[in-house]
Amino acid sequence: MINGSVTMLREHQGTVSVAGTLTVGMHPGWLAVDRRNGLVYVANQDSNSISILRGASVVRTIHIDFSPYLPAVNPATHVVTVTTDSSTIYVLHGTKLVERLQLPSPGFYSQFDQTTRRDFINFGSGRVAVLQAPARPRITLER
Repeated sequence: MINGSVTMLREHQGTVSVAGTLTVGMHPGWLAVDRRNGLVYVANQDSNSISILRGASVVRTIHIDFSPYLPAVNPATHVVTVTTDSSTIYVLHGTKLVERLQLPSPGFYSQFDQTTRRDFINFGSGRVAVLQAPARPRITLER
């Protein structure tokens, strides 16, 4: 990933080739893949947006209020959490922004736990937020 673009690769019978280059937002720093629905989520730090890709196309760009970091996909529910450089966590489902949640301080990263089926968001000071994503996502704090 370089400024404003993502290079898509294709693997066929052990050979990797370039499938195409897509224009996304500025400074696409991190991405996450939901393999079951074929979507790729790209966090564009300098344009405060999340690009959603399918195949060789950008299917949607969601503009948010703060620089996004480290999207994480829950493969069981297809819920995507995106931490930011603020205390806002954005929750997406497929190509839709479904919720904006507030933490007491900025979240550093999010990780889905296959065993407990919850997302854990580390926001420093030895504290972790737990995102439970039923029909309506909610956050609880744990030490």
